Amino acid sequence: MLDFFLLLTRIQPNIVFRYDLQTEPLSIAVSHDAGEVNLRDLPRERISIPEQLLLNILVHQPPKNGRSLIGKEYRERVLFFLRDILPQQVSLPPENPRLQLNYLIEPARQSCRVWVDFAGTRCSALRDVPKDQLSAAERVFINFLAGVPLNNGSFFVGQHLLARLYYLLAKLPSVSIPSGNPLKIQNRTPSLQGVFQAKNGRYKFLLKINDVILTEQNAKLFGERNFVLLHGGEIYALDHFSALLLEYYLPSDIFLEKNEVPRFAADCLPILQAKGLPLLLPAELAAVHKSVIGSPAAPLLEVVAQQDDRLELKIKYDYGLPVLPEYRADNNADFYEVRLQGRKHFLKRDKKSEDWLHNYLCDLHFTPQGGSYLVSHDDFVDFITYEFPALQTNIGLKLAGANLNQYVYADQSFAVDLNFRQTSGIDWFEFTPLYKIKGDIFTHEQIRGLINARKEYVRLPDGSLVKVPQEEFTYLQGYLSGRGKPAANGKYQVKKHDLYYLYSGVRERMCAQVDDSLQTLLHKLADFSGIPAVDLPQDIQGEPRAYQRQGYHWLHFLHDNNFHGILADDMGLGKTLQVLLLLLRLQQDGRLQNPALIVAPTSVVYNWVNEIKKFTPSLRVLVLSGSRSRVLKVKEASGYDILITSYAMLRNDLAHYSQKEFDYLVLDEAQYIKNPKTGIAKAVKCLQTRWRLALTGTPVENHLSELWSIFDYLMPGFLSTLSFFKAMYGSDHERLRQKIHPFILRRAKEEVLTELPPKNEIESFCELLPEQEALYVHILQSQRQKLMSALRTSDIGKLQLNILACLLKLRQACCHPALLKGEATITESAKFNQFKELIAEILENGSKVIVFSQFVEMLSIMRQYLDGAQIPYAYLDGATRNRQAVIDNFNVERRLPIFLCSLKAGGIGINLTSANYVIIYDPWWNPAVEQQAMDRVYRIGQTKEVFVYKLITKGTVEEKILALQNKKKSLIDAVITSDLATEKKITKEELEDLLSY
Repeated sequence: MLDFFLLLTRIQPNIVFRYDLQTEPLSIAVSHDAGEVNLRDLPRERISIPEQLLLNILVHQPPKNGRSLIGKEYRERVLFFLRDILPQQVSLPPENPRLQLNYLIEPARQSCRVWVDFAGTRCSALRDVPKDQLSAAERVFINFLAGVPLNNGSFFVGQHLLARLYYLLAKLPSVSIPSGNPLKIQNRTPSLQGVFQAKNGRYKFLLKINDVILTEQNAKLFGERNFVLLHGGEIYALDHFSALLLEYYLPSDIFLEKNEVPRFAADCLPILQAKGLPLLLPAELAAVHKSVIGSPAAPLLEVVAQQDDRLELKIKYDYGLPVLPEYRADNNADFYEVRLQGRKHFLKRDKKSEDWLHNYLCDLHFTPQGGSYLVSHDDFVDFITYEFPALQTNIGLKLAGANLNQYVYADQSFAVDLNFRQTSGIDWFEFTPLYKIKGDIFTHEQIRGLINARKEYVRLPDGSLVKVPQEEFTYLQGYLSGRGKPAANGKYQVKKHDLYYLYSGVRERMCAQVDDSLQTLLHKLADFSGIPAVDLPQDIQGEPRAYQRQGYHWLHFLHDNNFHGILADDMGLGKTLQVLLLLLRLQQDGRLQNPALIVAPTSVVYNWVNEIKKFTPSLRVLVLSGSRSRVLKVKEASGYDILITSYAMLRNDLAHYSQKEFDYLVLDEAQYIKNPKTGIAKAVKCLQTRWRLALTGTPVENHLSELWSIFDYLMPGFLSTLSFFKAMYGSDHERLRQKIHPFILRRAKEEVLTELPPKNEIESFCELLPEQEALYVHILQSQRQKLMSALRTSDIGKLQLNILACLLKLRQACCHPALLKGEATITESAKFNQFKELIAEILENGSKVIVFSQFVEMLSIMRQYLDGAQIPYAYLDGATRNRQAVIDNFNVERRLPIFLCSLKAGGIGINLTSANYVIIYDPWWNPAVEQQAMDRVYRIGQTKEVFVYKLITKGTVEEKILALQNKKKSLIDAVITSDLATEKKITKEELEDLLSY
């Protein structure tokens, strides 16, 4: 019954109290070692009897500053208990006893009856006892009896109070028993001794007092939680350990089996002896006890065999003996048994720790085989390098075996020498990837062979191991696969515009080496502030701002190094001027051999003309327009510095343009080629030009593939194929940002135009009118039913047009029911009423306002209202002729307070800074389009605080579009440091949300 002894080892000792006693006035501070437990909640079985009686008083005393103040009525009792608890601090004078006590033990009832005589007379009640004539011990005892029941002249003490009763009786010398042998009350724990008796191949455990074996016949336990022992005419008080020991022992026969002896000797014997229980061991058991080693063993991993492709290892445990036992996962014994000099030793195992190490090694590709482990050379090197130091520190693991040093790799990294040199072509560099370490050189193909052979380490001629540079090789190989052009003798060629990306990427992984001239170029590419300043051209009209000078320097840097790029400044920051400064400087230096071709939206063509006349009038400019003379002008364009045409004209006359050679091709509003499949995107990529620029404030409007299309025009192949681009950079925005960083320059208004006034964007909500709401719900329910029905048989990707048509109707119902031609007879709109109120407020303030709407029909409704109210206005949509005249008239004519604009036609290429209010009547999915519209007003030249109102019908698809737009915004700051959102197709869950009300 090993469990019996294990149970004894877990018995908690009595609680130790600490007392701080002050006598005048009497007060006590009590602390204990039982943790954060209140005195009331302490387990009474682990507290001595006098301390129990004392604590019963203290918990009812008033506390002050963490101390219990003892009242006068409790003082004598407290000092009486403290005399036993703190005998060196408290003493009481001797007194003569006056009481005569009789008691009768009733073993069958686990109780006791007590009679009290005073001066020879039986006291039938405590009131008959004159307490002032008693000793202190007698008064404490009488006070105890006051808490027990009185029956027929005797006090009945139940088992739960027996330990306290005998403690107090021991303090009274005049105590007798009516019949039977007199009992001696011992106010101490008996001296128990444990004995093991060999019997039938096992050991019987016996308990003795004064060499008398305790049995159920000669020993009785009395009490509840606190116990006393009746044995041999004596009554003993018991501490917690002795009480439980006897409670478990007396009713049972306890045997220790021989196979349990080692664990008993290791886990139980030392603890039982520490608890004060002497144990007498027979010679055979004592010998086993001496041969048990329970101290912790140090784990050792030993290489026992080495093969060509793997190693064999064993786990052993070092107990400080000449023999080290081996671990086997299938051995569940509690001890290792080893024989030394003819004597068997039992080595205590920590199976939990041993199994943990076994499982840990298995996770590291150590394969168990019998009592050994098999592991590849590379995995073992990894283990020594990355795992062993921590195991050595945390669990004391040791390594053993021959030639272990050959598996410790040199902690050195490969350096890559790309040996760049420029070839005969101005746009190409040639290099040979060489991997160097400790004087040895590996070619790219040699590293490829090691990786293909699944080698993680390679041994150098000096015998040392080094780690194969897999990450560096994979990165470089991925780059070469997408961009590098193989040449002879292991050389590769790379285009100049890929140089920075290759260098910066490899530099993070290896110690790339380049010559001084290339280092200078790379530094300029990496740090915009490192680009040298260039003198401004002569004869410019006006003074460029500081950031415009920096942009001019950057464009000049691109030119000098045969690079191409995107000038992506916010709208209104003067991208046109920065390009004109570059072209003027090249013209004055005689470096503009052929004209520069500028392609712009139709609405912006004459903006360029005006800017040239205003800032760089010495540049010769020709606008290629007009149906008859256009082709002739293209053929005779050699005498001009700048040719300007529209995207539409270029597409129509591509055959004539493709025959000309241009020094520069500049795309203004380059988002026009965001779709690489369109004719205009394909057209601009066919033109012959030495340098290419793209100007756009929104290089990304909907998704990153738009950025790919622009770079495919600038530097074909720079971002590889579109499918490769999506796979490589779709989620790795930081990698994309690093690659395009040298070739894109973007400044936000807030960064460079600190003089701009504040801009306030206000979302103004209104609720649909009742009839309008009924119409909206009717459309919603009918369209929802159709779409959800179609979704049961068709994928949502095939229903995008149906979804957009449904959402269009809902948006039109929100704007004005009259937009739903033939479907509604309602003439009023909540939003239009809100619009009229807002217009009235703006006009009352004497301000000007630009109103944008996607729907030309909505603009027509506004025109009808303004005509009827005799309010003058300007108007612009895609069909408007003489756009610039309309714009100029609005800007200078004070009597024109309102400008109605189609969102698409009025969103780019116009300057409307005479207004400082903007109304976006109907929200659009793409925030970049709305931003373009706002920037017609919020740009250089604006001096008034700007207010932008977005009119939203509450609880409708418009509000949900706003939420969906915000949800889908994915900041492209990681790519081009700009707040541009990524818009995805609508999912089924988003559709269900849009079509809810």
